[in-house]
Amino acid sequence: MDRAFKAHNRRLDEAKMSEALQPILEENMIKSFLDEKYDVGFAEGETKGKAEGETRGRAEAVLTLLRAKFHRVPKGIEKAIRQKTDPHALDSLAAHVVHCDSLKGFEKVLR
Repeated sequence: MDRAFKAHNRRLDEAKMSEALQPILEENMIKSFLDEKYDVGFAEGETKGKAEGETRGRAEAVLTLLRAKFHRVPKGIEKAIRQKTDPHALDSLAAHVVHCDSLKGFEKVLR
């Protein structure tokens, strides 16, 4: 009997709470904690994705310059360039492509 009363009271409490919060929730006065976290996470992900895309684009530009100048790029050099995440370093590598006379010279700068 005691368990039945506790269950009944719990349902009443839930109903009262739901009834009290209904107008607030309907008017969108409260944004749930999860919604806020989602928005923050989405914005961070979008920013990170944009930065990664720009870095990838710079790495591809360096590789394109190397291919234009030396026709072939060894896999080791290609992998090292793709692993770079600093946009300034990638810009510097692009400038070095122009000034290097050989892939060995470029590889020294890359390391």
